[in-house]
Amino acid sequence: MLYDVCNLYTNVHDKENVYLYGDSILIVRANIYGYDSSQYAYSLYHLSKFAGAFDEYEKAIEYLQRSADVYKHVKGGDADYIAVVSEQVKYHQRAGNYAKAYEICNNLLPLIRQQQGEGKEYAFILNEMAICDFYLDNLDKAVELGKQAYLIRSKLMGEESKAAIADLNNIATYYSEQGKSKEALGIYEKVIELSRKTNGKDSEEYAIHISNAADCYSDLGNFSKAIKLNKEALEIVEKKGSPIAHARLLYRMSIIMEDIGDYQTALSYAEWSDNLNEQYLSKEHPDYLTGKQRIADIYCKLGGYQKAFELDSMLLENVKCLYGERHSLYADLMNSLSIVY
Repeated sequence: MLYDVCNLYTNVHDKENVYLYGDSILIVRANIYGYDSSQYAYSLYHLSKFAGAFDEYEKAIEYLQRSADVYKHVKGGDADYIAVVSEQVKYHQRAGNYAKAYEICNNLLPLIRQQQGEGKEYAFILNEMAICDFYLDNLDKAVELGKQAYLIRSKLMGEESKAAIADLNNIATYYSEQGKSKEALGIYEKVIELSRKTNGKDSEEYAIHISNAADCYSDLGNFSKAIKLNKEALEIVEKKGSPIAHARLLYRMSIIMEDIGDYQTALSYAEWSDNLNEQYLSKEHPDYLTGKQRIADIYCKLGGYQKAFELDSMLLENVKCLYGERHSLYADLMNSLSIVY
């Protein structure tokens, strides 16, 4: 019952009452089962999801660590412990703590192999490590780990499974970031074919996959093809996709328009994306922050240095308060401000 109340308050973004009732859940569980119980650990795990819904990553991680500590004390390093620790990885990634996320994954791998073998959970952790390596600029390692994850999941679940398609899509992204656009495009085309069969041509997943291919075409200088594919993707998400996916594809379109020197159109797409972010994301969400940064960058190219300076300065303080000065976005903003100056 109390969980249902928390869900209702989460849906209306009432943090105060979510945490108020969340604390009540913990008190009830502790009184009935004790602090060193699986039931109490599960409640902490559940509360982390509410914190995550508010993009309060540090709070979510704190709940998960407390849950993991209880599970380990009560049950050892079993499946519940592994699940809770694995969940921490997601929030460390969202907070930009990729080195910490990688460390957690690396520590989990031997335990998962020992208990569960090199199965789905093992492949999941390999994939998360690949993502961390990608953001840490260890691209060769990202490709290697991504391929390992794909081989396991495609064998266990089939190459047309959503998990295997996602792995293949990630590998293409790593190649693209390495500047190997032709290799990446070949993989993206396979992803699109598989996604069409598995997800359908009117799905959000399919739209994202053709947008990824559009990025490759842009990198290869085929801007007309890139624009055509991104417009096709946008038509799909406008009809059936989520507002967040719509915002992300608009963001991508703004990048392509900037690449061809059409800064005014790029700004229009970026502001459209930002309007959706304002409606559906918290001000702490990474997409919200990078969306604002994109607008500042375009203003700079249009000669609107004062506007760019105001946006970047505001973002710099927000990122510093949320994530600290070691976050990658903080460094990007410092660089942007140096250009504006």
